[in-house]
Amino acid sequence: MPSILIVEDEAVFGKSLARFMTKAGYDCTLKSRAEDGLAAVEDSGPHAVLLDVRLPGMNGLQALRAFLERDADLPIIMMTAYGTIETAVQAMKAGAVDYLCKPLDLQEVLLVVEKVLDAAQNHRRLSYYRRQESERVERSRIIGACSAMQQVFNLVDRFTQIGAGRAGELPTVLILGETGTGKDLVARAIHAKGPAARGPFVEVNCTTLPKDLIEAELFG
Repeated sequence: MPSILIVEDEAVFGKSLARFMTKAGYDCTLKSRAEDGLAAVEDSGPHAVLLDVRLPGMNGLQALRAFLERDADLPIIMMTAYGTIETAVQAMKAGAVDYLCKPLDLQEVLLVVEKVLDAAQNHRRLSYYRRQESERVERSRIIGACSAMQQVFNLVDRFTQIGAGRAGELPTVLILGETGTGKDLVARAIHAKGPAARGPFVEVNCTTLPKDLIEAELFG
């Protein structure tokens, strides 16, 4: 069950919001002060935070920065009855993922929380696959000390330093070699060290594609 931390100093509204989110299937913790909310983050690690801007003691923007210092990936949604463009801009620049103005539509709050949690889950999945790919490249790194391999390493370094062209496209690299010489390792090394490393490495076995379809399969 996803957990939500609500930091709201208006007791009646805070309890109403927590009750609504609980009925919607969330495990809710309600705090009236930012300092107590920070302690709750360290104790329980919620999946998202609904944070009021005006709070006694530490205000919402200060609390936002403090939350993100503890967990940079924690999704925080700001709430306020005194919504201004300036405050919203400050909150988003400080790292908030969304901004809601009171009086709140509870159904809107639910939709925003669902959207934020879906985005956070997708981000975690993407980070996981990137780590897996990075570890895979590390495990299959090219090993060699002879002069021929040093030339290969130098070529890989040269290719990874080439920037994108005017159209934003990276240069095409053709790797030739007999079966078993490690062409795929060289391709992965170029990808892992180059400007496209944050994107996926897609491997296509062209021998399994009919010659009449290969162009459409590769280029759309």
